[in-house]
Amino acid sequence: MLYMRPTSSEEIICFFSTKSQCKQGWIQHDESCYHMSHDLEQWADAHYLCHLLGGYLAEVNTAEEGAFLDNQVKLFHFGEVWVGATDLVFEGEWVWSESQSKLSEQHYTNWSPGEPNNAQSNENCMAITNTGYWNDAPCSVLLHYLCEMPSG
Repeated sequence: MLYMRPTSSEEIICFFSTKSQCKQGWIQHDESCYHMSHDLEQWADAHYLCHLLGGYLAEVNTAEEGAFLDNQVKLFHFGEVWVGATDLVFEGEWVWSESQSKLSEQHYTNWSPGEPNNAQSNENCMAITNTGYWNDAPCSVLLHYLCEMPSG
């Protein structure tokens, strides 16, 4: 919000209010709030815990959002964090768990070169790496996780 206070006929001083519309411990970006976990969980448990917090595992829909989330991963010095995409229902068909949107129908993806590769024949859950790329990983791996909820 912008507040203006005229000090003379030729000069205006502007004050900006940057009050977040997010709960404590969450950070706002555009129309969403994000929470980076400090604990390690398997993907399904991370999914459940995000719902307990009133959100869901983060969905990355644009390059700008991807860059913001990449910076959050780097800020916390984590190697990889869980986000909300999986191909558990149909192998190779990646879907965001909350919106049920197919990644194949999305304009933005950021898989690491050669990914998803299902290298261990059980890599069905998505993580963001500290390089900003996406990786498919076994859902049983213990990782930090990133929750999202609408702001406001």
